[in-house]
Amino acid sequence: MGKKGRRFAVWRCASRINHGTKYCHDSPALREEPLQAAILAAVNPVMSQQEALGWDRSRAPCGWS
Repeated sequence: MGKKGRRFAVWRCASRINHGTKYCHDSPALREEPLQAAILAAVNPVMSQQEALGWDRSRAPCGWS
């Protein structure tokens, strides 16, 4: 739980989850929201250049454009 008893999603090293501190001594828990924001900040500029990358939108899965 986070501060004041609120729950939030976190990401953690799988080795830390499965084996405790045996293999991952320093494994911080990363909050999901900032991680998602960082991934989107990296992906969005690339996706905005779909035509330059040669992505054929007509072959994209449903809902992708």
